[in-house]
Amino acid sequence: MSNRLVIDAKFEWHETPYKIIQTLPENDEVRLEDMKTGAIKIVPRLTLLESHTRDQLRFIVPKEVANEQTPTQYRHLDLSDCSETQQKVAHYRYAVIEPLLSAPTIKNIKARVAELKSQQSNGSKSLADSASVSSVWRWLKLYKRCGDNIRALIPLTTNRGGVNQTRLAPAVETIIERVIDDIYLKRERCTIKDVRDEVAVRIEEENKRLPPTDQLSLPSLKSIARRIQAVDLGRRLRGKQGKRAANKALTQYGTMTPPTVPLQRVEIDHTLLDLIVVDAEDGLALGRPTLTICLDIATRYPLGYYVGFEPPGYYAVLECLYHAILYKHDTKEWFETQNEWLAYGIPEILVVDNGREFIGHDLDDACLQLGTNLQRTPPRMPHLKGMVERNFRRLAEQLVHTIQGTTFGNIFQRKDYPSEELACITLADFEQMLNIYLVDNYAQDFHQGLKDIPAQRWQECVKNGFAPRIPANQTELEVLLGRVAERTVQHYGIEFKNIKYNAPELAGLRFKLKKEKTKIKYHPGDLSRIHVHDPYENRYIMALAADQEYTQNLSLWKHEVICRAAREIENSVDRVALGRAKRRIQAIVDEEKIVNKKNRKKIARWTYGGKSSHTDEPTVQTEVDTPKIEVLEAEKLLPDVTPNNLPADFFDLDAPDDGECYIVDE
Repeated sequence: MSNRLVIDAKFEWHETPYKIIQTLPENDEVRLEDMKTGAIKIVPRLTLLESHTRDQLRFIVPKEVANEQTPTQYRHLDLSDCSETQQKVAHYRYAVIEPLLSAPTIKNIKARVAELKSQQSNGSKSLADSASVSSVWRWLKLYKRCGDNIRALIPLTTNRGGVNQTRLAPAVETIIERVIDDIYLKRERCTIKDVRDEVAVRIEEENKRLPPTDQLSLPSLKSIARRIQAVDLGRRLRGKQGKRAANKALTQYGTMTPPTVPLQRVEIDHTLLDLIVVDAEDGLALGRPTLTICLDIATRYPLGYYVGFEPPGYYAVLECLYHAILYKHDTKEWFETQNEWLAYGIPEILVVDNGREFIGHDLDDACLQLGTNLQRTPPRMPHLKGMVERNFRRLAEQLVHTIQGTTFGNIFQRKDYPSEELACITLADFEQMLNIYLVDNYAQDFHQGLKDIPAQRWQECVKNGFAPRIPANQTELEVLLGRVAERTVQHYGIEFKNIKYNAPELAGLRFKLKKEKTKIKYHPGDLSRIHVHDPYENRYIMALAADQEYTQNLSLWKHEVICRAAREIENSVDRVALGRAKRRIQAIVDEEKIVNKKNRKKIARWTYGGKSSHTDEPTVQTEVDTPKIEVLEAEKLLPDVTPNNLPADFFDLDAPDDGECYIVDE
């Protein structure tokens, strides 16, 4: 539509209606009147033009313009939106008034109408029949009022003939509406014919109470179908498919503005890999490992990962964050990649779902101390962290599903593929393949969503001055990410999970605390040491396990299994009982691997779990007395160990949280 910044022009500027009452050519300014308050202001014309360019100023089309067109715009935004007939009529009307635009007088209009009538063939009907003096005058008026726009000449014929107007009695309309609510907008299957039948029954019941002159008529099937279709789509979907399905169908995804700076938003999640890995010793299938991965959204560069046989839990989250935050300087050397792993640093925002491993004070405490804002997405809304979800899909398609022993995404893709028979990749081999894929393939390939290469985007941000936040040192990060518990400092140190820890500095702390509990931090994958909080010095004291031999590569889950076995051997749990139970279980594991394929995934967790993925473990120097368990012959400790006397649920103990156990469904 054509409009001008002239006198009497009306427009909305910053949601306020104005009218131009005077132009000031000497300063190229206009005098505006607030149409609500009557206030007067003078503004430069260029300011209004700039606001119009930014869509902050919109001209107002009078309500009476174009045969009751909408107040601020035409019903048809574009001439091509109309039917061919409407377009033909609009072009004809324009051809009629075009010679009159320079001199729209009554005399000229009458002459133009007479000219059109003379050109009409005898007895034939044409568009010229609609051209009368009053019609041509109305077309001219509409065309000029709308800023010389042909859309004003479009005939509004769609509302003729009572379109969208009901012809049913109000009582019948009410009955149909109630039947739709009662039986159609339910989760159970219901057809339009079912609705029609119920409407017929209710109309018959209603007619029994009405006099013969007021009897209600049964509506047609098409009438009922139109009223069902007229029900709001959201309401219809909520009734037929449920609230969650309706929200999913009506939500427009992909509208989030992505961050532009690395680490502004990092998403983390788990997935059970579609791959069966084998034991490095005997080559037998172990099962499907779980992958936890962190993804930087601004650059789409993988920030860190953890892969192992532990189910999704805080241990996997801790290891993934540890790998993500520290600089991975040894990736090229350890995994023989062609490129270095570039991404590292503490996230500003960490996006997680509502998995049990992400709920609790441990992760909250860690993020608060790291200066990370922890955001939890609502349940069953994976699209709110869709980047890492799509990353899993791409990883499966480009890597996992190409390896022998893959289980594919579902049974339809797998068909009769013998995954267990063809499995030949060990966990260590897969981890090397994963590093090569993430660093040399994914990070170096063009990303369609990013419209760039992740590695190049990260390097550009670094060149432009971006510097990731990092912890003061590696030990501090281990403390910050550790799980939280409370214990009392005793004269022998601290006892945690039947393991005693001690350090010389605990003596002074015990005196200050006077039997009060203090916070401790521990790594669920490595119980060889804990960190004890000293609230007076505002520091953490490293306390080593009294028995370093027993706690070497000892995870919390493995320790819980040992404690359970120790209780079966002896009434009390002490260091000797723990040592004996550990040997007993190891002997059972060794024999199970040979004679039985059952529980192999749990055996793999026993074998590979508890080995921290930290590339640079701090060297532990200690003078704490660590007496050894008495070395006894295996025959004396294990007189009747066979796979047959292993309890069916012996390894079904999972303790991702302090003091909490649950059964793992394999």
